[in-house]
Amino acid sequence: MKQKYLTTRGLRQVLLVTSLAAGFGLSAGTALAGDAINPHADEILRAMSDHLGSTRSFTVEADISNEVITSDGQKLQLNSYATVA
Repeated sequence: MKQKYLTTRGLRQVLLVTSLAAGFGLSAGTALAGDAINPHADEILRAMSDHLGSTRSFTVEADISNEVITSDGQKLQLNSYATVA
């Protein structure tokens, strides 16, 4: 598989998509959990943050899919793959 490296614009798009996905995931989890929050959630989040903070580098790979509906009702699906190192 041929790897593509991102431009600044591409990096912004990947970070935006990742942030949105994480935000929707967190909000859905909160809505499902109601008032009951896992007591170990803070511990797990801190452990993950400490682990990422202690690494010298890491790589994120993303399969990106974007669906657009044109003004005449045609659906277009745009797929791409990105690696951020």
